[in-house]
Amino acid sequence: MQIRFCRTAITTAALFFLLVGRSAAASGELAVYVLGEPDAQGRPAHSQPTVPRIIDLVASESGLPLVAHPLPWRRALFMTETGQGILYGAEATPERLRKFQFSASLGYANQWLLSTEQAPLVFRQWEDLRNKKISTMSGASYGVEFEQRRNSLFKVEQNATNMASQVKMLRAGRVDAILVASFLNPQQLEDKLNCLFPGAGRLLIRGNPIEANPISFAIAKDSPLISKLPALNSAIEQIVRNHKLLPLFNAPPTTACAPHS
Repeated sequence: MQIRFCRTAITTAALFFLLVGRSAAASGELAVYVLGEPDAQGRPAHSQPTVPRIIDLVASESGLPLVAHPLPWRRALFMTETGQGILYGAEATPERLRKFQFSASLGYANQWLLSTEQAPLVFRQWEDLRNKKISTMSGASYGVEFEQRRNSLFKVEQNATNMASQVKMLRAGRVDAILVASFLNPQQLEDKLNCLFPGAGRLLIRGNPIEANPISFAIAKDSPLISKLPALNSAIEQIVRNHKLLPLFNAPPTTACAPHS
């Protein structure tokens, strides 16, 4: 009975996401799945607030009707694998290279370890993570060196579907740090995250990034959407050549709690 129930649940979930994808296609938009979750009213609530602006910029440059759709990471991967849309920000791991074709890179995002003022974690070398517990997003995969050391040098907590739950775990002392990828420098990222997640225990970044990864789009190799790749690559080439991402990150703050991304 339990096996039948699980199969039914999986089939129902797959059907739901398929219908969501068809709805987006029917509206004439091209869904770009990004890490995040809709809020209670169904409005986009992205983990990285600059991401929708990056998607809008690529849409403007490419002429493609790209629209950012925040989803938990596993769902975003599923929707992309089944050809419902395009994925933003996935690392080109060997497994994903078998399934997806990746666009040119918009640039490199550093992977920072976020800790708290009460229990700061300073990363200079891998040994600094011995016996630590690091929170990562559910379904996410990181660089080769990180993956080689997980569960041997340090432990990984990978059941979070959004950053709000990660911050809650961090402040409760259930993990020692959160792994966060961003184009921003450490001070900008600290300011942004403390703005987004105010509360007891200021969030901070100390030390070096674990590594830097290229940021690009991924499309399932067997999806008709693969025909959009040349337009994406051409747009990205123009954006990078003309440094059009810089204004998105260097815009002056509009409030005391600056909406950096």
